[in-house]
Parts: sequence; structure tokens; C-alpha cells
Amino acid sequence: MKTAYDLVMDLIASLIEWLIITWLAAQAAAVPTLGASEVAAAAATTAEVAVATTRAPRSSSARTR
Repeated sequence: MKTAYDLVMDLIASLIEWLIITWLAAQAAAVPTLGASEVAAAAATTAEVAVATTRAPRSSSARTR
């Protein structure tokens, strides 16, 4: 159980780190790109969250065997 918990916490931490970096860059580039960087960040966020949510159950089930 501890291994699954650690794995999920690691996935969440990685996702949050990625979100912060991506959105800070998008905010910094928002004015010169007329908001296109924020649209791109939103699309990338959707994809990254989808990948993270599919990675968690697969990884935790493999480690608990």
C-alpha cells in the first residue's frame, strides 16, 4: 500500500511541477503572442493530465504484484 501511495504522490508532484513551468512560460509569453501561448498551455495541460491519469493505475498495479 505504501508503494502505491508513494507512486501516486510522485506522479502528482511531477504533474504539478510540469504545470507550474508550463504556465509560467505561457504567462510570460501571453502579451507578445496575443494569448496564443495560453491556449497552447491549456491544450498541453489537457494532454498531460490525461497521460498522468492513465499512468497512475497502470504503474500502481504493476508495482503491487
